[in-house]
Formats: sequence, C-alpha cells, structure tokens
Amino acid sequence: MNSLGSERVESTSEDSVGTLSFDADSDGTGITIIDSIERQRYSVQTSCPVTPTPVGADNFLFPADKGISITTGTLTLPTVVPVYVRDQTGEMLAEAEHFAYEEFGAGVYSIELGAPIKLYLRVNDPFTVASDTERTRLEFAEETEILLGARSHHEKPAATVTTTSDPEDMMAAISTFGSALKTTSCERSYPSLRGHPPTIELGESLDIPAGLEVPDTGIRIEIPATHQAIYVAAPLAYYLGAKVVEGDSPCIVTETGFEHSLETTRGFEREVERVLKQTFFLDCITRTEGYYEVDLHERRAIESKVDLDFTGNSRRKPRPLGRG
Repeated sequence: MNSLGSERVESTSEDSVGTLSFDADSDGTGITIIDSIERQRYSVQTSCPVTPTPVGADNFLFPADKGISITTGTLTLPTVVPVYVRDQTGEMLAEAEHFAYEEFGAGVYSIELGAPIKLYLRVNDPFTVASDTERTRLEFAEETEILLGARSHHEKPAATVTTTSDPEDMMAAISTFGSALKTTSCERSYPSLRGHPPTIELGESLDIPAGLEVPDTGIRIEIPATHQAIYVAAPLAYYLGAKVVEGDSPCIVTETGFEHSLETTRGFEREVERVLKQTFFLDCITRTEGYYEVDLHERRAIESKVDLDFTGNSRRKPRPLGRG
C-alpha cells in the first residue's frame, strides 16, 4: 500500500453552524459526543476524570469537524467498532475488530474508529487495542494526552440558505453547496466525506448564514442566468465545490486557466451529467492509491487507456482550505 506522505486529506467544515459538541460526563470519567444534525450520541469512558480542551480540527490526518484534548490511561468504547491504526504518514499498520489484541510501541499514531459518529485519535505513546464481543478498549502505558476528533456523517442539511427567485441570487445560493464537502481531494467520492448541502428556501432576500463557508477550489461554472440552467448545474457545482456565475456560454473555468465547454453536441444537460459522472469515476479510481487499499477492476480496465498519473494525483499536497 502506498502512503500519502505527511500530508493530511484537505478538509473543509460546515460545523461552525453547530453540528458537533463534546460533553464531559457528570462524574468526569467519560465524554459524550453529540451530533445535532444526525441526532446521534456516542459516549466513551475514561479511566480518570477528564476536562476536555478544544484543539484545532487540522490536528487530525482525516477531516474532522471538531477536536478536543483529554488525558487518560484508557479509552473504552461501549461497542465493538472497526479500528484502523496508521502511522503519522497515513500508512496502515493494523485493522482490528472483534476479539482483537494489538500492541503498538512508541511512536505517533492516527487511529480511526468506525463508531456511529466518526472518531479519530492522535496519540504519541505506546498503547494496546483490545476487544471482545461487547466493547473496544484502548489502553496506554500511563496517563497520556489524547487528541479526539469527530466528524458528523452529515446526511441531513446543517444550514438553511434563503434566496429570492432572481437568478443571480439563486446562483449565489447554489454556490454554497460545496460547504458540505469534507474534502475536495479524490476522497470526496466516499459518501462519508460528502455532507448534505444546505437547504434552500425562497424568501424576500438572499440570506447566507455567516458561518457557512465554501472551499476555495478556484473552480467556477459559468451558465446563462436562467432557472433551468441553474437547476442543471447544481449537482456538479456541489461535487466540485464550484462557484456558479453568469456567463455567455456554459463552461467550467479554473484559476489555472483550464476551460471545458458545457455546450456540446450532446446538449448542455447531457454534458453536465457526463462531466459529473466522469469526475466521480476518476476520483474512485484515483483513491485506490490513498488511505484504503482497494483492488478495483475498473482501474485495471482503464489505466492503459488514459494518460493519467493516478499515483501522483493521490499524493499531491493538498491546498489549504478555509474552515467553517
């Protein structure tokens, strides 16, 4: 398996509109993670009273909405969940689930926990992962600082954008859809890394919540200022994290100078559909060089027919994004 070097997956977050929170249990020996969008709660127990301290979400290898720091000797999950342990470069070291017992020596580790709310740990000390039929437990040689991050699966809208029926306002509203992306790398093809776009409501004026920010992808979709064109372009704008603006001829334009016409012999609607399908497909192929080892038949079928550097694209250093 190929690692991604020391880079993190580029990430953006809509959590400034208030999706996740960490609450210390009343006796202090545990943390409850609350996802207000999905109405999920998940508690983890600690071996001693803890006081969570906020940390930046960029401390984690994978996109997280929020993070905290706690100090404990053990971390016990109430259920058995998949545990993926990686080194600080992203190289997979072990996968554990039922009846696991894995020991890890001194080092810096990124740990992914497949709980109902996605959890990530960053630890710098030796530890053991042990599980039985009921729960998963991480044990440390001594009380140590753990960075705990969480990400909502975000299958419901986290915010509401109000717009008038004016095409210019509607294009501005559709341009916020990319705020729901957890990443703009090829890993956005994973459903868990694409949140639900904001709800759009008609009103008397354009109103975009202050905490709702879109990634700076440098991509814009130029279309005629008509309702029909806006509706057609909306799914593509969401997946690309693109800004939708008025233009004389439908096309995709990037800040690097790339242009692709959306007005072809196929017709505007069919071309937009084709571009979205092709982009998603190539993302799925490219991510086989990423954090999860997947042997795709589709990659073997297409690799000799295209002049694309899948390895180079998956390892490219992500451009920093503004976070919500």
